[in-house]
Amino acid sequence: GNATRVFVGQGVAPGAFGWEIPLGNNRWRVGLMTEDNPDPYFSKLVSRIAPNTNISTLQIDRKGIAQAAVGRCVSDRVIAAGEAAGHIKTTTGGGIYYGLLSAELVTNVLIRSFRSGNFDASSLSEFERYWRSAFGNELMVGYFARKLASHFTDGHIDKFFDAANASHLLVRLNGKLKFDWHHRALLASLRALMTLPGGMGSA
Repeated sequence: GNATRVFVGQGVAPGAFGWEIPLGNNRWRVGLMTEDNPDPYFSKLVSRIAPNTNISTLQIDRKGIAQAAVGRCVSDRVIAAGEAAGHIKTTTGGGIYYGLLSAELVTNVLIRSFRSGNFDASSLSEFERYWRSAFGNELMVGYFARKLASHFTDGHIDKFFDAANASHLLVRLNGKLKFDWHHRALLASLRALMTLPGGMGSA
């Protein structure tokens, strides 16, 4: 088909999910994100999607993904931003949007530093205030939501989707879903599902 498919479950990608994205011309991009060693899970996912594929013939890329911003992002004459600073959407592993936003914030700080001729940590620390104000809550909520979801059993996941369908959750989240800003939708989802009879709150 032409639709992107997402795969969840402890046997698929513990703590996260896998995906299949159609590229056209009988080609797909397949991947997964997990807190465990990805190799056996990736082999299993490829076998599930394309049973006759020889995995040794595939181009496979791996990389670590930051879980959250750790420590300070600035020092004398140094600013870490974007993925280097852990500014990653922990719900999806994406970092482009926060990287672009961080670049704009860093630019504002550096323009002031060039004007004053001061590049010490105290001058550059304005970036810390900027990014925490701009998307700090988003990163924090995403991190805790990811940690919570990583403990879900397959039964919890099934219950989550059953409860979401029964409560028309996507309709209830209308106006809260934005592609790069997930924290309002995550909090609303958690509130809705925890209060449902037979929902996640009674698991």
